[in-house]
Amino acid sequence: MLSGSAKTFSLHVRCRYGDHDDWITLQSRVESLEQLLASPCGFECPTHGAQQEFPLEGVEKQSSASASQKSSSLFAPGKTAKTRRSSERKSFRVPVIVYGWSKSFGTFHENTTTVMFNASGALVRLVTPVELGENLFIVNKFTFITTVALMLAWLSPSPRRISGERRAAAHAPRRLCA
Repeated sequence: MLSGSAKTFSLHVRCRYGDHDDWITLQSRVESLEQLLASPCGFECPTHGAQQEFPLEGVEKQSSASASQKSSSLFAPGKTAKTRRSSERKSFRVPVIVYGWSKSFGTFHENTTTVMFNASGALVRLVTPVELGENLFIVNKFTFITTVALMLAWLSPSPRRISGERRAAAHAPRRLCA
């Protein structure tokens, strides 16, 4: 039997496919942080659904009298304190052609699909080596509509082992949709 008072923890979890990571909150737990990190945790990836993975890291939250008493389901992602998105992300695979000019590769075009998108940009997988700040153009293969001068804002830290692809997020300085 475990002893001690109930505590609240925040755990960092990642989808096994690498498409989503989030912090979830576990409330009224008697386990230690080490015990929680050593056991799989249930969460929901917006792309792949309910999953069980080991947390990447975790912290014990300090109890506060002013803290709201929200119920936290094990399969509901925790809320982040600040949203930096211009609109909600949609997880949808759309065939696209990404083209542009890379400092390390020169002019390129690559057939790929979106992983997620919102009103101001898209997350795509690229094999072509690109760097942050470079401009990309994305053509929707269904509509043949080209988004104008998206700036590369984020790259996954390392390529995938088998395919060599990296995830790249590009955004526009203004909204693409009305």
